[in-house]
Amino acid sequence: MRIEDKRRLLLNFIDGFTARLVRLNLIKLLLMLAVIVWTATLSFIFLDAAFGINPMHSYYYRTCVIAAASLFGAAYYYRRVHKRPGSAAAARHIEKLDPCNNYLSTSVEISAAEIEKYGFSEPLYEQTLECASEHYLKKDAAIYIDYSLVKKLLYVAGILAIATIVIFSRDGGLKRLNKIWPEVAGLFMPAPLEITCRNRDFTAFVDEEIDFSFGFSRSEPAELYIRYAADRQKNPFQQIDFDSPEGANDTRIYKLTPSAAKDGRGYEYRLKMPAPSYNFYYRARSLVSDSFSATYFVSSKRRPEIVKVNAAYEFPKYTRIAPMIEENATAISGLYMSEVKLMAHSSAPLSGAKLIFTGNRSVDMDVMRDGRAASAKFRLVKKDAYKIELTDLEGIKSRGGSFHDISVYEDKSPSCEIIEPAGVINAPYDRKAGVTIKARDDFAISKLVLVYYKNENEEESNEITLHETSSAEIFEKTVLDFNFMNFKAGEALFYYAIAFDNDDVSGPKSTRSAVNKIVFPTQFDEAMELEALYGSIETRLNKITGDQKAIAEKIEKMDALQKQGAMNDYEMKKNYENIARNQQNLMNEAKELASDLKEALKKMENNIYIKPETLAKISEIQEKIEKMVGDDMKRLMGDINKNVEKTKLSADDVKKMSQNFDEKKLVEKFERLKELFSKAEKEQKLSTFMKELEFILSKQEFIAENTEKAAPENTELNAELAREQKQASENYDKAFANFEKNIGDISEISDEIKKAAEEALESLKTDDVGGRMKKAGDGLEKNDPGKAFDEQKQAAESMKKNLDALKKAFDEFKEKNKKDLLEAISKLIKRSIAMSAFEMDILNEFERVKGLMKPATNDRFVQTLDAISEKCLEISNVSREIAAELTRLSKKTILIDSNNIAVAGAIVRQFAQIKPMLAEREFTNAANLSGQIYYNISILNMMLLDIYDILNSSKSGSNMDQLMSMIKKQAEAQARLNAKTKDMMKKAGENGMPQLSEDALKTLAFEQQMIRRSLERMMEAMDGDSEPARRLRELRSEMQNLEAEYMRKKVDAKVQSRQKILHERLLDMQQALFKEKETTERKAERAKKYAPAAPAAAIETRKVEQRELKLDESIKNEKYPKSFEKIIELYFDAVKKF
Repeated sequence: MRIEDKRRLLLNFIDGFTARLVRLNLIKLLLMLAVIVWTATLSFIFLDAAFGINPMHSYYYRTCVIAAASLFGAAYYYRRVHKRPGSAAAARHIEKLDPCNNYLSTSVEISAAEIEKYGFSEPLYEQTLECASEHYLKKDAAIYIDYSLVKKLLYVAGILAIATIVIFSRDGGLKRLNKIWPEVAGLFMPAPLEITCRNRDFTAFVDEEIDFSFGFSRSEPAELYIRYAADRQKNPFQQIDFDSPEGANDTRIYKLTPSAAKDGRGYEYRLKMPAPSYNFYYRARSLVSDSFSATYFVSSKRRPEIVKVNAAYEFPKYTRIAPMIEENATAISGLYMSEVKLMAHSSAPLSGAKLIFTGNRSVDMDVMRDGRAASAKFRLVKKDAYKIELTDLEGIKSRGGSFHDISVYEDKSPSCEIIEPAGVINAPYDRKAGVTIKARDDFAISKLVLVYYKNENEEESNEITLHETSSAEIFEKTVLDFNFMNFKAGEALFYYAIAFDNDDVSGPKSTRSAVNKIVFPTQFDEAMELEALYGSIETRLNKITGDQKAIAEKIEKMDALQKQGAMNDYEMKKNYENIARNQQNLMNEAKELASDLKEALKKMENNIYIKPETLAKISEIQEKIEKMVGDDMKRLMGDINKNVEKTKLSADDVKKMSQNFDEKKLVEKFERLKELFSKAEKEQKLSTFMKELEFILSKQEFIAENTEKAAPENTELNAELAREQKQASENYDKAFANFEKNIGDISEISDEIKKAAEEALESLKTDDVGGRMKKAGDGLEKNDPGKAFDEQKQAAESMKKNLDALKKAFDEFKEKNKKDLLEAISKLIKRSIAMSAFEMDILNEFERVKGLMKPATNDRFVQTLDAISEKCLEISNVSREIAAELTRLSKKTILIDSNNIAVAGAIVRQFAQIKPMLAEREFTNAANLSGQIYYNISILNMMLLDIYDILNSSKSGSNMDQLMSMIKKQAEAQARLNAKTKDMMKKAGENGMPQLSEDALKTLAFEQQMIRRSLERMMEAMDGDSEPARRLRELRSEMQNLEAEYMRKKVDAKVQSRQKILHERLLDMQQALFKEKETTERKAERAKKYAPAAPAAAIETRKVEQRELKLDESIKNEKYPKSFEKIIELYFDAVKKF
């Protein structure tokens, strides 16, 4: 081969190497650019996740990455791809890789023409070409290309791919990629959607609801971005960056909620939120396609708000009430025609304000100079409602708000009535009639007039002005004297009263009472009246005679029973007491009849129509009645009282009689007695159920014990047990039904008792106690005592468990109630004593004020009165709190009733009256009223101390125990009064008996009145038809009679005897209550603890034939309920048969 051909082959080898190298460099370039861009992208994603890069910085970053990659790629491409290496350079590169053969470059660089130039000989040159051809032409040029960099780039690309997979497997990767390479992220994300805003730029008011609404072209999860701004208005040239790190604290993100259905414009998304107090920009964003709406601006403003409203009241002048101001007023209430000035304070300067009433009526309010308040006046005429609307300087109105009530105490017509005398009466002898008139008005009565005239059609009339000062209530007594008028028989005097309302309020209003009539009867009319009276006299005489005959027969019957010994001493004493009361009432009726006859005789003695024989007969009847009352009835009354005094009972007698009481009847009697007291009704219902359940439980346990010993063969014993079991079951059903019916009332006693009662009710229902008792009765009827005993045992266990729980809850309540009441009453006593001392200081200050009523000390006089007014205000608040506390405690105890609350309320009302007196500087009236207040506070102290003493001496916090303690307290008070009557007698009076002074008699009457009032408070809570109520009425009547004797200044041995009897009757009633309560508890406890003796040992048949089985003496003598005697007898009869 020629030299040129060999050289050309080597050059072709080098060209092939160069082409491969250029292609490899191009691959390297592409890989390096991909790695650079990929690394920059992942770095951006990490930075964005850590710091949150905003769109502007994202744009800068993207530009830098593109510029750097472009410059590097252009330079590399130019140097390694575009600018190809020469043959000599390629040969030298190959020789570096294959250093043992370095003749390739010589063969390529030196041509045949240049052999001599480089000092080669032709044979040497040929040898060089030959060696190069043999070495390189046999090899592939690819073995001289380096692929290590490509492998490294592929390794790096793999690492980047793994990192990319990890990043894009988490949320937010595509969104961050979309920030820098949206072209690439768009390949994997949904296409951008169109978001339209329905609100755009608008103005919102702080704390009012904003309803954002956006339209989406498709349904995707979306968020609302809000960026707070300090701009007062929108800046159209400002680019708001919601994602910038420096604005993170000012940006809030909320989730948009899609609407239920697609509307015509696309999918609707909404968000409701209260408007903030700052201006802000907002836009919506789709979470899937990462699309954004345009940015809009919201300007937040505050509406003017009402800070507070003050109401100034100016009352009508006739009320003499000083003007007053109520701060923070809402509802308005006041007297009719009072003027009210409302002052509304605003949170912002105002340009106007309106006072709006119902019916779209409004009044413009006057705005103050500083613009921070507005006021308006109106009069209280009718019931209405109002609200206030404010307008600030920018024209923004306040919120609508709600209406507040306006209550008006309307002026009603006064009421007027004549209390005494009756509608039609006969003319008195002295031609003077006492007239009592009562008038009342809701505000004030200006005048009260009595009008009278002769005959019905007479035009002329006469007037008597009774009252001319303004008062809310008038109770006026006057004497109508018509001696100056001439009347004939058959004529009449007519009269009525007129009450006039105060003209300052609503003009003159008046009310006229019914017309009463005073008749001047003719003698014929009088004769007809006497004839009617004669008929009534016969009827009354027949009644008195019949009643007296019944009393005599009763006394004879009592004597016969006493001789026979058929009645014990206690019953004899009670029967004689009843006879004595009936005889006393009969004597009173006879006295009244004699008095009526005496008046009739005096009136009719000159009547020509009445026969003298009639008058003589009536006179004879009158004398006989007086004699009968003075002799026969009085003597009989003395005999009856002697029998009462002779019948005395010892403690042993009472104890013996109490043991003869039947348990069931005694329980029912005691429970009926407790039902008389309304305030103890709820406790009584629970106590009744517990005692009935305890009685049923004891009976059930007794039946169960005998059932356990019974056998199927004892048919007679089983039948008797079945009958008793049926009776116990009926008693239980009745008691449980009452308990279930009264569970609501019982639950009101306390929360603990409510819980225990409800649990007991549910437990008794769940355990089916009534059903088990019925099943036990059925089992005994079927002669299956074994099955019946199992049912009885389970029923008894359930009753015992629930009974113990109820007892525990009730005992804890009584103990806690007494403790709480004592503590509350003790606090009230301390406060009332402090009030008394404080009021005494006020009275002393009034005494000091008298010395300041001089012109020189006028300032000090006013200051002192103002100081007294402040003290009165302070103590008035305390009295109002005491009245409220007494009202609360009255629901927990019968000791606090309406009278106690009325005393506290009177103190509050008197303080309300003294305030305007001090404001008007009416010193004398204020001082007198202050003295009355001190008296009422003293009365309140006495009442509270009395309540505390009764409560402290009661056995527990139960109302029944409080009642017995109250009766005991009254008996002790009556005993002290009796002793005081005996000790206070000073000077001699009629019949040689000592008499008390006038002051002493007034004191005794007052103390007797206090005891009677306490008794009347008890009667208010009782059933009027009950026996205890009847006995208390008799005691009250006797106390009233004693009060009358005191006021008539007549106290003798008879009065002292009546005092003694009254005291004994109080003690009897208290003892009866206590004895019946204790006896009931003792009998129930005895029945509960009753346990029959153990059964006798088994008896062999032959021994039964030889001897008679007798009852064990210990069992015979054992105390058990009489109703169980038959069961025990049948039990031993059955044992004999075995």
